[in-house]
Amino acid sequence: MKQLKGTVLANKPAITPSARKKLLETLKLVPLLRYHHSTTSLRPPGRRLLSVSLAPEPKPLSSPDFTQPFNLLAINNCSSSTKHLSTGNRNHHRDDIRNKMSIQVWVDAARQNHSDQKTEYQSTIDILKSIFEGNSDPDRAASQINTIYEPLLKGNHQNSPVNVLWGIICDAVRVLGANTSIDERLINLLNALTKLPDVTDQHGHPAAGGNGIDGVYWKDLPNLAVIFRESAIDVDPAVSELPDNEGDWSDTQRTTLLNVTTFGALYLARGLRSIGMDFHAESSFMDGVEEAYDTPEQRRRASTVVPPAATWVLIAGERIYELCRNNYKRRELLGQYGRGYSLGRWSVWKGRFALIAATEGLGVGVCDIAKQAAEKMNSVDGGLE
Repeated sequence: MKQLKGTVLANKPAITPSARKKLLETLKLVPLLRYHHSTTSLRPPGRRLLSVSLAPEPKPLSSPDFTQPFNLLAINNCSSSTKHLSTGNRNHHRDDIRNKMSIQVWVDAARQNHSDQKTEYQSTIDILKSIFEGNSDPDRAASQINTIYEPLLKGNHQNSPVNVLWGIICDAVRVLGANTSIDERLINLLNALTKLPDVTDQHGHPAAGGNGIDGVYWKDLPNLAVIFRESAIDVDPAVSELPDNEGDWSDTQRTTLLNVTTFGALYLARGLRSIGMDFHAESSFMDGVEEAYDTPEQRRRASTVVPPAATWVLIAGERIYELCRNNYKRRELLGQYGRGYSLGRWSVWKGRFALIAATEGLGVGVCDIAKQAAEKMNSVDGGLE
């Protein structure tokens, strides 16, 4: 990761070799996904937040093979119908065991990272584990979180302890986000938090985010958007040894395509508050769809950036089309295609997905998921755009 001048990078806590080995052994089918920002990314320059990226960086034993046909639904278990096939009961039981093991490994790593911190963070991990395993009601879990953090917010909401809560959640998404059942439970929890009464400070005023952060706890989920951007979806390529120093992507970074992006797309479709997912979706389209794939280097890059762009469409296509119909955050004079959402830009993205699907040299998997995205967009707009 590049150390940019004037940029502060968080010091990630170390993980013991034994914990890392256990993590590697149990996360074979739970890839870590973060989203790649190229030089056309919408990510503004700024400081990386301290003490919010708490999870280890486990390296998956295998990365997605984009030379083979790509089926998003099969990979991240989005299709509920696959759970009830004739062989489904045994496979579903095996998946349940693997999911519980993966959750427990994340719990163990999170506890290790917080072993020298306050008990409220350990309690937060317990609450999230119960949610992820489907053993807790979102409203009840939201109330438990409020019980932990409300007294802290009343005392010092300018330097919010909730930032650690957001960091724990973001790290969980990085590790477990390809599992849509876990994503849905987490989204339900966040939605339940937004429905709680406002937290008030010692003067009876709503406790806002503080330090220039807009919003009130809990209804606006203050600062979650910033921490999600910095701690979950923002991944830099490894520094290259080549003279141009452009960097390259490791297998671990490539496999960040489904975790964070899948969660982000589900939240865009179902979340009650805006926490910047429309921003990340547009960034993904700019990086993965609006770029050309003419040179060998561009074609090699396609396996990193096309699948996450398609994932936004396959999961949140209806919501993205709604944003386009409403010209959401549209600015015509910025960039080749403007910025924000519009029906014209929707048409460009759909056409580009179709073109990518027919481009030779990208790999069957890349072409296949691009074709799925184009077909999804045709289905959403009725083929009229």
